[in-house]
Amino acid sequence: MTSGPDAHGAPRSSGPLAIHHAREQLRKHWDQRYATFSLEESGCLGAGAELSRMIYRAKEEALRKALCAAGFTPDRRFRVLDMACGFGYFAHFYRVHFPLASYTGVDLSDRAIVRARQTMPLAEFFADDAVTWRHPEGARFDVIQSIDVLQLLIDDHAFDDAMKTLAVHLADDGVLLVPLALSEAPPSVSHHRIRSPAYFTSVIDRLGLRVTREAPMYYWLVDGGPANRIARAVFARMGAGALYFVDRLALKLGLEDRHPDHVISRARLLTIRHQPGRGGTDLRSTASEN
Repeated sequence: MTSGPDAHGAPRSSGPLAIHHAREQLRKHWDQRYATFSLEESGCLGAGAELSRMIYRAKEEALRKALCAAGFTPDRRFRVLDMACGFGYFAHFYRVHFPLASYTGVDLSDRAIVRARQTMPLAEFFADDAVTWRHPEGARFDVIQSIDVLQLLIDDHAFDDAMKTLAVHLADDGVLLVPLALSEAPPSVSHHRIRSPAYFTSVIDRLGLRVTREAPMYYWLVDGGPANRIARAVFARMGAGALYFVDRLALKLGLEDRHPDHVISRARLLTIRHQPGRGGTDLRSTASEN
């Protein structure tokens, strides 16, 4: 299964015209991909409707636990930024589970944002990308999430700048929630960029950020089940519900799928905060000067 090409950024070294062309090509790709605004389109291509629902169920579960651990409860008011929000799936999630939260979504696809504004009129949406966007009023957010996006930024400059965009908008006491698979020996894949823990740590350290919590999200769910062909066929007959059940059980038992082709299933939801004494003020000053 694949999530598509480098979805929200282009190499900074390509020059203004090349960057503009790449951005328009990506916008066109995602506008075309959103035909029915289904989870199959926004998530893993080829997963199918039932497995896509199970994958998003797992994402919601991980997100609720991370929010609770960070002190964000349903009776609390807070501001949420959802970077690369698609057609607003998580806007509905927050409306149902955290009704006092205010939600802002950003996505490259104009088509997705039009849909989001139609279905979630009380939320705020912007058609822009994760690399260059800045809130027009300089707003900062208590919770910022970027779900399954950063690994689609294959170019390191785009990844670094996207992380800076998130850091610039993070309130001093806020949390950044990012699912990432990191590896010391990253596999070579065309549609994702798996970076090393050392690289990621160097990026967030420069931004005055630190990881304060990490939790596994899947066992093998996003890779469609076991690598063994016979076992995979069995689960295919049993359905995605059975695959989800085993996936949740494996997580409770603390198991981890070490198959070399299942790196994405080893993604962990990282909770990231400003380092003590290093809020977002300096970052915002630097950003405004640039």
